[in-house]
Amino acid sequence: MRQYANPFNAGFGVDPPYLAGRDELIHRILADLREGPGRDKFVQVLIGDRGVGKTTVQNHLRQYVTNEFGWSTMRWTASRESPFAAALDDAYDLLRAQLLGPRRRLKGASVGVNAGVVRADIDMASTTRRPATVAGQLRSIGELAAAANRTVVVFVDELQAGDPTSLSSLSTAFQETNGEKLPIALVAAGLPTTKARLRQLTGVTFIERQRPTRLANLTGAESLDALEQPLVDAGRSYDPNILPIMLEMADGYPYALQLVGEHTWDAAGDEPSITPAHARQGVALAQDDLDSIYHGRWDDLTERQRDYLHAVLEHLGPDESAPSSAVAETYGGSTHSASQTRQALINQHQLLYSDAKGSLRFALPGLRDWLSRNITPTTSNIDTTMADMVRPPPPAEPESPGLDFGL
Repeated sequence: MRQYANPFNAGFGVDPPYLAGRDELIHRILADLREGPGRDKFVQVLIGDRGVGKTTVQNHLRQYVTNEFGWSTMRWTASRESPFAAALDDAYDLLRAQLLGPRRRLKGASVGVNAGVVRADIDMASTTRRPATVAGQLRSIGELAAAANRTVVVFVDELQAGDPTSLSSLSTAFQETNGEKLPIALVAAGLPTTKARLRQLTGVTFIERQRPTRLANLTGAESLDALEQPLVDAGRSYDPNILPIMLEMADGYPYALQLVGEHTWDAAGDEPSITPAHARQGVALAQDDLDSIYHGRWDDLTERQRDYLHAVLEHLGPDESAPSSAVAETYGGSTHSASQTRQALINQHQLLYSDAKGSLRFALPGLRDWLSRNITPTTSNIDTTMADMVRPPPPAEPESPGLDFGL
């Protein structure tokens, strides 16, 4: 057993032991929710790249409203295999029981027993007929919450992955409950591709129209806090020179900060102090982990989808965006083919998203740099082994003289 427990926790959708850089955002959302239904921010949509901390923010919000406000919550991780109606159906009875309270019963039913009469208690939760629709169930929960002077918060993660029926019923239901000022709040989170996905569907205009809150990478000061505070809290000695080494690699990306912190800590083993040598080893291991993620995404693409990513890379400007028209021209082929490839990279693979200006951006932090290191202007092929990635290209074969095929 190691003497020192690792204070970092790298993973998608898991909470780091110490959350840096999100306090202001969390407090602002809590204040918005406290203002009650009918307000613009009673329905929240958080947008950010994968690994930037959307799920962690939701988890902190859920813990706070449960423990400090005494509110009820439910959670749905959107996917085509898990419809919202099923998740709400599973949570319905528990939400009603929480809002009714353990002793909220309907009194006064009389039952004849021979010559006497006894009184029976009838549990309202067991005798109320469950509404058949999502909107009906949410309205029923909202009415109970209003009567109990409480709020229910529905947390939705991976919003962009929901099936069309679920997203439509979710949007319609919250449009009704918010319009009726019932105390049911929504805090949804999704990738930057969420807006484009919602625009393609009918019946989701209420959620699509909400002004999203963008979660970006951490600033330099926030990144330093994310690395240094866990080390201080753990009480382990470290050379301050390890921090610039780790910060340069992570570049403010929350997932990378946890990854390099975790690997650096493990590299030090049971040694009493963490040194720059340990940090450099941690950086190498963290970069290998990130590269394997990018390589896996690349392996899932067709050749034409790879060509399209290369065209995006070629046209990236100083603001990290690429004009869609220029990308399509470089990509070649028909307009329909370019559009299909673009949509697949946005919706299916979630590697690109379209910003407010209609330009394209990479949705996965670090992917641009990985592509720059591993593809050339002449090919979109990437070798699959590390040895191949550093092997120099073979010499060009001499042209065959006199062969002209009129191409």
